Amino acid sequence: DARATAEREEHRRWSVEAVRVLLEVRAPVTMDPDGKHRDESLLANLFTARRASTLRSRVRVYRKFLGWLRLRPTGSLSYTSGDVIAYLLSHEGAESGVSVPRSVVYAVASMEKHGGWPEEARTCRGPLVLGTAETLEQTLSSRTAARGEAIRYPVLVIISLEPTVLDSKSLLVTRIVAGYMLINIWACMRYDDTRAVEPDKVRDR
Repeated sequence: DARATAEREEHRRWSVEAVRVLLEVRAPVTMDPDGKHRDESLLANLFTARRASTLRSRVRVYRKFLGWLRLRPTGSLSYTSGDVIAYLLSHEGAESGVSVPRSVVYAVASMEKHGGWPEEARTCRGPLVLGTAETLEQTLSSRTAARGEAIRYPVLVIISLEPTVLDSKSLLVTRIVAGYMLINIWACMRYDDTRAVEPDKVRDR
């Protein structure tokens, strides 16, 4: 099916990008025991279990971190937990989203794990890195308006939708919209959950 094909292609694309990042930072996993570079197609297997959307997010965030490292006087891509903390703190005065600090930690931790660095050498292993991210989340969230639960439809609105779907005198578009709203309510779906639905595959059972 078209959707599955698109997902596979997207996954392949971001697996390739992730492998390029590992090669760029000279991750241990990119070299075999004889000191030779492993084939990129073999390294792509590291990310088989990851969803394309997750891979895309991790690669993009990690690349931004690497870009920040290059701005240092040394320009080296080698870094410590102190560098990760410094990068996190660089978002404190910026107009960053609340989820940015934690996404940085997840991206660095993910790439280090897949890159084959020993657990004791991973920069996000220490509690101070995650603690800094959590503190920044609180700081950033205090600057933004509070997010509340989405307003629910009144019971009478839901009740009125059901006969509308069956009313042959109503406009077809009105019946379709009413049915769409009911399906979302009954299945507890969000708007995004229905975007990939193909109308020609919907069946009345």
